[in-house]
Amino acid sequence: MPGITYETEQERAEAAIRNQKKLNGRWREEIDTLKAELAERESMLCAVLTVLEPMCNIHRLMERVVPAESGVNGQKIVAWWKQHQRQDVERRLESRRQKALEKLTAEEQILLDIVPKKGV
Repeated sequence: MPGITYETEQERAEAAIRNQKKLNGRWREEIDTLKAELAERESMLCAVLTVLEPMCNIHRLMERVVPAESGVNGQKIVAWWKQHQRQDVERRLESRRQKALEKLTAEEQILLDIVPKKGV
């Protein structure tokens, strides 16, 4: 008869959990794909602005962006560019810091109070 189920409450709960895990897995895959695409677009924009910056004033150039036509706000691009440049500087400094730390011995790191002292 329609509407009659022979599943127990436990079986229905387990099936719901399996379905949720499948759905979460698909969402995670979609999110990961979108993150990768965003990172690629950011890299493209960074490359273009890096090439343009020595040739022209980015602020003045972005004033020419017409949001109604492009769906993009030039001022937001400039704000993103400034933030991106700051983050690039921070990433480079952190990379240099890590390389410098790798050159130190464990004893030198302890003496400089860079790592927690072990066994002392």
